[in-house]
Amino acid sequence: MRHFFIRLFMLFFIAAAILFFLPPLQAEENKIILPRAEAVPGGIAFVNLGESESRPRAFFKNSRLFVFQRDGQWEAMVGIPLLAKPGKAVIKVRTAGSGKKSMSFIIEEKIYDEQQISLATNRHLRLSRADLRRYKAERARSWKALRRFSMAEPLKKGLIWPVNGRISSSFGLRRFYNNRPRQSHNGIDVAAPTGTAVVSCADGVVIDSGNFFFNGKTLFIDHGQGLVTMYCHLSEFDVKTGETVTQGQLIGKVGQTGRSTGPHLHWSIALNGALVNPLLFVEAMPD
Repeated sequence: MRHFFIRLFMLFFIAAAILFFLPPLQAEENKIILPRAEAVPGGIAFVNLGESESRPRAFFKNSRLFVFQRDGQWEAMVGIPLLAKPGKAVIKVRTAGSGKKSMSFIIEEKIYDEQQISLATNRHLRLSRADLRRYKAERARSWKALRRFSMAEPLKKGLIWPVNGRISSSFGLRRFYNNRPRQSHNGIDVAAPTGTAVVSCADGVVIDSGNFFFNGKTLFIDHGQGLVTMYCHLSEFDVKTGETVTQGQLIGKVGQTGRSTGPHLHWSIALNGALVNPLLFVEAMPD
């Protein structure tokens, strides 16, 4: 009997030693809900980076990209700027132990519609020196927020619409204010009465807020890995800078602040610093 317990102890010891020295099991990466691909200016491209033991780092125009794993392969999700030219585009990839390499994808051509907008005054068209100084400072501040890259993992639950209403202006429209050409529309406008609730489209952190010359009362929320959302023309805020928010949480209310012809929410999505079409991330507007 004593020999039996000795052998049993030895088997237990050997099994424990084997388990101790084995590498840990690699858990399957949490599923993410990806946007739809559309490799056009203002769209999104997916670039396969192949297999690697560790997550590669990828960059497009010096902005870091969201890299994720799908079916055992690493992929980079690339936000394409509205001003990007059709043709070959290149990303830079860095992999531990394999050095640096370049990979390419093709940007297809897309022609967006035009939109004519009438403003009651020319204040937001012919800026005074003071307004121009304010605008330049706010533009730098906005781009700093939109180009933020943090390590949080986004898209665990996908994105939801931040407000219920009617889409009054779609993404990418080539805009003319009082017959003067201006930059293309870099978000979606949803018309709704002043005071309508605006919620966060995903979990994140409020990284900036303020009253801007063109965008009015604006919030920026960082969702991680270069995914940032912007909410403009609000009448009031219900969160403050530095606050952590959850998907569906009230963050503000619809308004008509800044350059606006009526109460609405302007909603933009930045991916690696490129403003892309929000419709790639969400389903049809709920009834």
